[in-house]
Amino acid sequence: MRENNELDILTKEQVADLLKVKERSIDELRAKGMPFYQVSERVFRYSKTAILEWLETTEINSKYYI
Repeated sequence: MRENNELDILTKEQVADLLKVKERSIDELRAKGMPFYQVSERVFRYSKTAILEWLETTEINSKYYI
């Protein structure tokens, strides 16, 4: 059970805000392996925990400045 009430599931806009990048960069990061859930054909959701873990273990092209 979660110890806090913070939601772990984010929209593309929220992920872009979290990572301080443009929304189109999220699509590029997803193509590079960033974890996501596909809700429908063009709707995706992201786990904040999974993304932060992925960033710690993944080398990303420096153009993202993350």
